Amino acid sequence: MLTEKKKIKVIPSWIGEYITPIGLAHWIMQDGSRQEKQGINIATNSFTFQECTFLCNILKDKYNLKCTVVKTGFSNQWRISIWKESMTDLVAIIKPYIIDEMRCNINLLVTFNMKLKIKVRLY
Repeated sequence: MLTEKKKIKVIPSWIGEYITPIGLAHWIMQDGSRQEKQGINIATNSFTFQECTFLCNILKDKYNLKCTVVKTGFSNQWRISIWKESMTDLVAIIKPYIIDEMRCNINLLVTFNMKLKIKVRLY
C-alpha cells in the first residue's frame, strides 16, 4: 500500500489476511531467493525493521515458520529469512501454487534433522 503524499510503501495492519498459502507462494516467487545450505530470504528492503518484524510474526503465527529479520548489508534495509528448519512446512504450504516456470528456479530442498536425510524438490 502506498501513501499518497510521499509514495512510501506502508504495510497495512490487515495484511495477514492476504498472506494466504497462494499469497505466500506469489510473494516467494516474486521476492524470494534460496540461500545455499540455508533457507529462503524474502526481499523486504523497502520496509522498516518494525514492518519486517510484523511480517515475520505473521509467518510465525499463521504458519509456524521459523524466521528472522536480518540486515541486507545496506543502511536501513532488511530482509526476512525463513530458516532451513521450516523448509518442509513451507514446501507443503506453497507447493500447490508454484507455477511450472518457477519450480526449477526455486528448487527448494528440504533436509530433515533425522538419521535419514530426505531431499524434497518442487519439480
